[in-house]
Amino acid sequence: MFNSFYSPDNYGICMPNLWSSSSPFQCYQPYLYDQLWINNSWYKPRNVIYNIYGEKEKTFETRKLRKSGDVYTVTERNGREVRVGKMRLKDKFIVDQKPDGTFDALYVFIDCDGNKNPIPISIPYKDFIRRNIQPYIPFFPRNEDCPDRYIVLAFFQELLDGDDIKFLQLPQHSGWQESERNKTSFASSKIIIPTLEKYYSNDILERKLIHTEKKLAEAAEALAKLLPSVWEYKFLLSVRITSLLLYSTGWLD
Repeated sequence: MFNSFYSPDNYGICMPNLWSSSSPFQCYQPYLYDQLWINNSWYKPRNVIYNIYGEKEKTFETRKLRKSGDVYTVTERNGREVRVGKMRLKDKFIVDQKPDGTFDALYVFIDCDGNKNPIPISIPYKDFIRRNIQPYIPFFPRNEDCPDRYIVLAFFQELLDGDDIKFLQLPQHSGWQESERNKTSFASSKIIIPTLEKYYSNDILERKLIHTEKKLAEAAEALAKLLPSVWEYKFLLSVRITSLLLYSTGWLD
């Protein structure tokens, strides 16, 4: 007996232990990249962010942004110290980088005052390039002496600090994915990152997996009963199950 998954809606069977629900990023290891080769050029995440933000930052009016621990402050031209607040970004991802240099969204976890755990946020590209981040961090505590532009400055500085930004290229279709880095993956609604839901294809959103304690053969029999009574469907199902068994026992690469 082993844990497996079968899907009456999509006639898909998922072998056990390929996914872990403890962290979505364990599922996404084949989709994470430190750099991408697109249109005969290497894309690096930090450079993508800087190309969008770096030139605009030079026009900022304040004299100095400082960070002490996780707390940002701004020293204005008249010497006044303004507390922006605690801000720490982790798990920074550029989602679905495109060949034209655009991408779907920026996905990060933000840790700030008043929140016990870091909060995941997703900023669409169109708002990111306008530096319109305030609507996506309503939980960030506002200091009445701190203009919003200081918060934006601190956010982008925190984003650019370090080399921990990565590309996250979401799976393009449901079901088994081609093996990358010797890691075969299975995409379904089970592995959707909630704040990025709108960037998945419909067939991934609709691919439902049902947990079962049945053996693979028992799950296949239950699934076969749900299929239309056409022999071609049952034949294709038997071929698929056979290929999965051969793969799991090492007969297929």
